[in-house]
Order: sequence, then structure tokens, then C-alpha cells
Amino acid sequence: MEGDTVRQVIDNLESLYPGIKDRLCDDEHLRPSISIVVDGHTSALKLRHHLRESSEVHFVISISGGKS
Repeated sequence: MEGDTVRQVIDNLESLYPGIKDRLCDDEHLRPSISIVVDGHTSALKLRHHLRESSEVHFVISISGGKS
């Protein structure tokens, strides 16, 4: 998927898969339960993370709970 930033990738995905943006974002912000992993590293920049043509982006749902 083309895009210079994660935000642009999500916008481009939305044109192919309507509704995906609503699953990933609340208005213009990433949902709090979603993390973005770019090239194997969790992104602190989230939607603003700049990508290379070869970048691999994963959207990961945060899981909580369990026994401590």
C-alpha cells in the first residue's frame, strides 16, 4: 500500500476496504487499543510515522489481563 506516513496508508486502505479507518481510528487519532509496529519496532509517532517504500506496517491490538 502506498503512503509516506501511516496516516496516508490508512487513508489509502480505506479506499479499498471501506470501514477499516473506523476500526483503527477515532476521528483523526489512533484508537488507544491499537499499536503500530513499523519494520519490527513499535512506533511512538503512530499516524505521523514516516515510511520508506519497503516499510512493513502492522496494526496490533493491545491485550490486557492475565495473572500477575
